[in-house]
This record gives sequence, C-alpha cells and structure tokens, in this order.
Amino acid sequence: MRTAAAPVAARRPVAVALLVVLAALGARPALAVDARAERARIAAERRAVTERLDRDEAACAGRFAVNACIADVRQQRRDALRRLREQELLLDDEARRARAAQRARDIEGRRIEADARPAPKPKQPASPVQPASTPRPSPRRAAAASAPGPAAAALGAASAASAGELAASRAASRQAQAQAKQATRQAEASQRAAQAEQRRAQIQARQRKIEERIKRQQAEPKKAAPLPDPGGS
Repeated sequence: MRTAAAPVAARRPVAVALLVVLAALGARPALAVDARAERARIAAERRAVTERLDRDEAACAGRFAVNACIADVRQQRRDALRRLREQELLLDDEARRARAAQRARDIEGRRIEADARPAPKPKQPASPVQPASTPRPSPRRAAAASAPGPAAAALGAASAASAGELAASRAASRQAQAQAKQATRQAEASQRAAQAEQRRAQIQARQRKIEERIKRQQAEPKKAAPLPDPGGS
C-alpha cells in the first residue's frame, strides 16, 4: 500500500504546477490588449504633437524674431518625439521579455505533462517454443513444477518492493528538480520585472524634466531684437 500511494502523492505537485502554467497562459490576452492600447495612445499623441507644433512653427512667420521662434518650436518637437519614442522602446522591451517568458512557460508545461504521464509497462518475454518430439506434461504436473518455492516467492516480493521504492524515489527527485527550476525562473522573472520598473521610473523622471523645461521655456518672455539706430548710417 505504501509503494502504491507514493507515485500518487508525487504527482500532486506536478498537477499544481501545471495549473499555474495554464493560469499564466490565460493572462496573456489582457497584457496584449494593454500593449495595443498603449501603442495606440502613443501614436495619437504623436499626431497631436506634430499637428500642434506645425501650427506653432507656421505662426512664427508673423513674429519679429522668426529664427528664434522656429528654433524653440523645433526643440519642443524633438523633446516631445524623443519622449514618445522612449515609451515605444519600453513597450518593445516588455514585449520581448513576455515572449521569452511565454516560451519558457510552454517548455515547462510540456515537460510537466511528460513527467505526469505513467511509465510504459515492460513487455512480457515470449514463452519458448517446445520441440515437437518432447511429450507435453499434464497441466497439474506442469503447474506443480513451475510453482516457485517459499524462498523464491519471498525474493520476488522483495524485488518488487525495491523496484517500487526506486521508482518513487526517482519520481520525487525529478519533482524536486522541477520545483527548484521553477523557483529559479520565478526569481529571475521577478528580478527582470524590478529592473523594467526601475527603467520605467527613470524614463518617467527624465520625461518630467523635459516637460518642466518646455514649460519654463514657454513661460519665459521672448526677448525682442533691438531696433536699429536711425542716426547711425
């Protein structure tokens, strides 16, 4: 009874790990929808910024300091487009990491399914064919001759128990290795997520500095060029 219950207990963590993999696969559509919505927002904001700065640059023709006005508008354009490009690069990086994590989950799921399958039963050896000239013994005498003695029966039972314990030990060892690999992958995924969050925070801080500089430039009054001296010629 103990050897029969061991493989069942060993397969329970395998089933739990398989459910975790399936749950992770179910979270992919929501992440993909968020990424598509974010890319659509960036594209819309890029169009709005381009249209607004095109109007501002065209309006510079009516000002006194045309060159300074155009240079200021173009600097604003570069800053805004660079900020949007950094957001796109961050989305690309997260998409690459998501694809790599998905490939790892697929491989792990296939490996868990392979470990959960029962081992194939060994084939029984074919019985030797008796020569035609040898007389066949009666069924009762043949059964008595082929029946093992007490020592042989005890040895066979001990061998079967030892084989069952060995199979259970190997299954438990494979399960422990699988759990250790899963824990390592989860730790690496958490580390990558923390690094991505840190980069995102750095990009947002840089974006805030750029926006503050643009606001300061827009708030500063434009210095008009001095008028020429009418008496100096």
